[in-house]
Amino acid sequence: MDSTHRGYAWTVVITEGIAFILNFTLVVSNARFVYKLPYTSVLIFTLCCSDNLTLINSWTIAATHLFRNSLEYDNRLCQIHAAMVVGGALLSMSLCAGLTLLRYKVIVKAQKITTRFVASYISASITVSATVASLPFLLGSQDDSYFMQPSGDNCTPRWHGRDPRTLIVSTTCAIILGTPLVGMGCAYFQIYRKVSTTFEAFRVTGVVSYEVSSQSSRGLVNVTVQSDNGQQTKSSPLIVQAGKRKKSEEEERQMKLLIQSIAIL
Repeated sequence: MDSTHRGYAWTVVITEGIAFILNFTLVVSNARFVYKLPYTSVLIFTLCCSDNLTLINSWTIAATHLFRNSLEYDNRLCQIHAAMVVGGALLSMSLCAGLTLLRYKVIVKAQKITTRFVASYISASITVSATVASLPFLLGSQDDSYFMQPSGDNCTPRWHGRDPRTLIVSTTCAIILGTPLVGMGCAYFQIYRKVSTTFEAFRVTGVVSYEVSSQSSRGLVNVTVQSDNGQQTKSSPLIVQAGKRKKSEEEERQMKLLIQSIAIL
């Protein structure tokens, strides 16, 4: 193994090792409290678990290369690594789409999220991802679908394979990866419109309240003015700003609460 591949392997081992430790710390620290977490946090917890498997997968290949000081790798193990790459990518995309779906259902549709729905979504995502990743083994096309890259550094799917069975896998993956991306874009656009409408409602309500508050607080006070002939008392209009300030603080507090609720989702 030359210095270029050795440097790449060390980079993977160090960076992904650090990422795994940080990610694993989050998983372990929250494992006991999963049932108390908000539904979106449960999806994020599952996403962290999936990412850990992906990190271990790529870290193992690089560590093996360093340990053996060679790019040679068992063909069957390489196919398993490639299958884990596919399964991890599909599961990560599905869970990210699930986060968007929950936000869409709560913010736009104002629907209640249930534990059963979240559990079913996670189970379905894992099942579909594992099934698609296992298709080459089920169809007997693993030798053509999964292979070691020409560089010898990673095991990946053969996206450009011409075997009909390989095309089935690559097309299925493309559909599963592409559909959520389009759906997420549409969902976030709807969320943006809903949040913008809500903010506008807050703003308009605040403007109307300011005008009423200012008019109701308008009054006359006596002001003493010094003149050549002595003191003269005149009446001068005064606008009391207390009501406006109080309303402004209340609106700001409500806006912060709204933003926090969206961030938590």
